[in-house]
Amino acid sequence: MSSHKTTPGWLFGITLIPVFFCMVAHVNGVTPQQCPEGTPRPALVFEQYAAERRELTHKDRPWVYYAFVNKSSEEVRMESVSPDCECVSIQFFKAGPQLKKVHQLTQEDEVKNYQGFALAPGAAYYILASIDGTSKQPGRHEFDIEVKYEDVISRKETLHFNVTLPEKKIVIEPEVVHITQNKAEEIKSSAWIADHRGNDLKIVSMRVNSDWFTAELGETEFDGIKRQEIVIKTTDQIPNDRVKGTVEVTTDDPDHPRIWIPVVIDGVQGKPKPFIAQRDSLHFKILPGQKESDEEGDAPKENIGYLVSLPQYAYTITDISASVDWIKVELQKPEVDEAGKQVHPVKVTLTPPEGAKTYREMVKLQLNDPEWPMLEIPIKIDVLPGEKFAE
Repeated sequence: MSSHKTTPGWLFGITLIPVFFCMVAHVNGVTPQQCPEGTPRPALVFEQYAAERRELTHKDRPWVYYAFVNKSSEEVRMESVSPDCECVSIQFFKAGPQLKKVHQLTQEDEVKNYQGFALAPGAAYYILASIDGTSKQPGRHEFDIEVKYEDVISRKETLHFNVTLPEKKIVIEPEVVHITQNKAEEIKSSAWIADHRGNDLKIVSMRVNSDWFTAELGETEFDGIKRQEIVIKTTDQIPNDRVKGTVEVTTDDPDHPRIWIPVVIDGVQGKPKPFIAQRDSLHFKILPGQKESDEEGDAPKENIGYLVSLPQYAYTITDISASVDWIKVELQKPEVDEAGKQVHPVKVTLTPPEGAKTYREMVKLQLNDPEWPMLEIPIKIDVLPGEKFAE
């Protein structure tokens, strides 16, 4: 007896349904859908984003380079190169059309003022980072270097520099000499070189790489450890902003022939500003016509910036406005942050002109302070490329 079973007709019909729809699609044709326009690729491409140095001796000053190229067809503006430690020094070099090797770089290739520097299309550059590990504990240390630049939008890359430092023998106290200068007179500050080995380290010479200060040998103290004083003296001129430099100390020690002491001078012209932005400026990033919503989806999300006032400042803001009509600002109730500083939130409403662009304007404060009746706070608005919000 045969075991063959007949397939029902309805089941056979189901199997033909996909074939039917394929025939319909073939006859009618399929309209291709355009892919949405995405965010442009970053203009700068780095050869490496992380580097590590190990097996160092005390004679070595750890350094590493990051080569990169502007791959776009437009100029790119370098905003800043900021390490997260004062012990990391940064140098910026043009690599030339043939991408020079690092050992071929000369002083003519170095760009001293790279903040705001225009990077040419297709051109290559180097960021050279070096570390003075004299004041750091032995062992592994991790440093980040933040690179900010602008192509069609503001960009940020983080470079990583890891280094394993050998056992400590020399200590710099403090690690960084920090001076605030608000009067047109010389200011002295000291750093101490402490030799924890019990050796009789002698200082042979010193030199500085800045015109804003000098350095000379001071006292020598013994308390089981030999400590030698380096006296840093500013000029009688106030810098317009923060200046950085280094004291290079040459010694007779074969393990530490050179010691570097970082120096930072903050120049404050006249009376300190009573209000400053919590960061360098009030900074917002938006899409053209953007009207963001909060998590509940109804109310527009507010742009909030923050101003910080001087401690125990007795005067108040009587009026606040912006330098252009499409920026509306409204002062909110002051708060106290975790550090105990008084913070003044500022609600900002933005209706910028058409098109992606970066705007730099001013927020104007009217004060009842006779010495500071008016104060301007920078505000930066990045209008990013993208679809305009539909009302």
